[in-house]
Amino acid sequence: MPRPIRRSPLAAPIAALALGLLVAVPLPARAASPSESQSPSSSQGAPRPGQPPVVVLRSHIVVSGGRVTLGDMFSGAGKAGDQTFAAAPAPGQSAYFLSGDVYAATEAAGLIWRPNAALRAIKVTRQGRDVPASTIRKALRAALGAAAKGTVELQIANPSLHLVVATEEAPTARVRNLNFDPQSGHFSATLVAPANGSNAGRQSLQVYGRLVHLLRIPTLREQVATGQVITAGDLRWMTLPSAQVSPNVVTSAATLVGMAARDSLAPGRPILVSDVQRPVLVRQGALVNMTLVMPNMVLTAIGKALTPGGLSDVIEVQNTQSLKIVAARVTGPNEVRLWPNAAPMALQAASLD
Repeated sequence: MPRPIRRSPLAAPIAALALGLLVAVPLPARAASPSESQSPSSSQGAPRPGQPPVVVLRSHIVVSGGRVTLGDMFSGAGKAGDQTFAAAPAPGQSAYFLSGDVYAATEAAGLIWRPNAALRAIKVTRQGRDVPASTIRKALRAALGAAAKGTVELQIANPSLHLVVATEEAPTARVRNLNFDPQSGHFSATLVAPANGSNAGRQSLQVYGRLVHLLRIPTLREQVATGQVITAGDLRWMTLPSAQVSPNVVTSAATLVGMAARDSLAPGRPILVSDVQRPVLVRQGALVNMTLVMPNMVLTAIGKALTPGGLSDVIEVQNTQSLKIVAARVTGPNEVRLWPNAAPMALQAASLD
């Protein structure tokens, strides 16, 4: 059975030329067009009674099965059309056959066809079905098991890999010879398509890649000014490889909502813990209401904040009447609360509320 010259479309003309020289097929300077590929005898119309049939080479030869017949290659082959000329190329690929081999096959089958001297080789293409990239990724994730679950990105080093199965096969794939390094996340494996069926026409391909663990972090939709309090509506989420997220990056929305920007913050970038602070409810130098709550009594006085502070911060406050300095906890805008052991110092001349 004739063997194809080469199944790679890129190198086919060179291979056809080389093998054509070996079998002494005439090779003029240019390739023939389909209309030129027939000999004069093949264009003389129907044969006379008792004469072998004259066949015409098809301009585009495409097969779907595992063999190439004379009927695939020629019109008018009649009963001889079912005779196998050669094995078909792999699904989705092409093969080139020397015109001398084709001529010999037609002569043996009792058909009349002579190639034009300009015809070097004849191209035959086999149909196929592409295996979707999503199917390949699903097979790899299944093979990697628990390591590929969760927020994990599957990165393939050769993303242009192409697997094709025969038209009668399901476009499936399975993984063999998997090697996986849990520390680095790198893996290598052999992809086989289709996943089931006979070995005939089955394609295999080596694949390399890695698993990258991802982390979702909150970031800003728009720029936030210095001192502006961040709300839930100001946030959106972005996903980054966990290796790119430093320990001082805020990863929880709850950590940001209600906090104020220390400086102007740009949108769409990770926010550091040091980028935010509690909103300043008491500014340095502001007059504040000091409150001391005791059993059956609430004492108040006016003080001056010597340090700024946000909610629950402890700041220094000076009683404006006694000039005594005490520590107080911020409870609201320009509101602080003292504890009982600070009362003799802070609330001299305080009024009973």
